[in-house]
Amino acid sequence: MANGYYHYACLKDYDAALRYFEQARQFLPNSSRIPEVLAYVTRRQGEWGRSESYFDEAERLDPHNVQLLTNQAYSYSALRRFPEALRKFDQVLDIMPDDVDTLAYKAAILQAEGDLPRAAALLAPLRPNADHTSALETQVYQAILE
Repeated sequence: MANGYYHYACLKDYDAALRYFEQARQFLPNSSRIPEVLAYVTRRQGEWGRSESYFDEAERLDPHNVQLLTNQAYSYSALRRFPEALRKFDQVLDIMPDDVDTLAYKAAILQAEGDLPRAAALLAPLRPNADHTSALETQVYQAILE
């Protein structure tokens, strides 16, 4: 795994990273971490469909992994597949109700779809502190849009 991360994060040698992660899969066949990192590498390579398959595999192995679900939602959002992104964020909220960052991301998607009333309803009860910059930015953007 370490060699895979090194090639992925440091060297940006994604093909080598894929090889190392596939080798690690032999030793950790039931680990969700392997398909999760394969999803990140293939997403970085622009292979969105393959990345989605890896995300789905990882989710089957670890359906309550908030980081995994959130990153899959980010992928859907980047592809403007907003309904799927919203469903993933709802899964996150089922695990972590009232998570400020997740609610802000949902609101940002609703803003992108032009559904300002629903975005406002999500943002109104939030009182983010200074560490929640994305939530603050989403609230400011909502004010600009209104």
